[in-house]
Amino acid sequence: MARPKPFDLYGESTAQTVREIDEMFAILFQDTSVGHKLLSAIHTDTVEADVARGSLITGQTHLATTTIKWKRLVIGAAARVLRSDGTDASWAQVVLTSDVTGVLPVGNGGTGTGTAFTQGSVVFAGPSGVYAQDNANFFWNDTTNRLSIGAASASGTVHIQGAAGDTHTLFIRTGAAGNNLISGRNSSATTIFQVLDSVEMGLFAFKTLRAQLKLN
Repeated sequence: MARPKPFDLYGESTAQTVREIDEMFAILFQDTSVGHKLLSAIHTDTVEADVARGSLITGQTHLATTTIKWKRLVIGAAARVLRSDGTDASWAQVVLTSDVTGVLPVGNGGTGTGTAFTQGSVVFAGPSGVYAQDNANFFWNDTTNRLSIGAASASGTVHIQGAAGDTHTLFIRTGAAGNNLISGRNSSATTIFQVLDSVEMGLFAFKTLRAQLKLN
């Protein structure tokens, strides 16, 4: 069947009328010679729009009314995701406090744990790289600026407490013969004592400049 010639029902042809009738008959008679827009005026449940890269078609309210029609949702800005508020879809940024749940694995840049670390915890990598803490044996007091190792609290700037059965509470070894094991300086940055690695004796030797050594 041949497609009828477009005409205006009121006797005067218009470009809008011709186009709409052409599209209507193209659908009815499956005439592929006439282009047909998906969002077209001949569809009563759509809002006419041209195709645009990245756009989506969603059901939206039309002209501030309760009428719902298929409309074009223009692509959002870079680094935005399609987000639902339970009624409509829109492009938005991810809201971490409400959109993200669960624990982010270490392999994805997370901590691997939902634990809220205690203030003063010295965080370290536990099994499988999961972040961990051990406040009873490794703790930083930010109020007194003291670090405790082997104990929950420190009696000095650095407090090291050995465990029962430890061969050494503190083990220090030089990187090369003749290097100082320990050097101590006063507030004026003057060296007051050194613990040397004595090559001649094969033992430690104290080099006291201005110090009082008290042995218990």
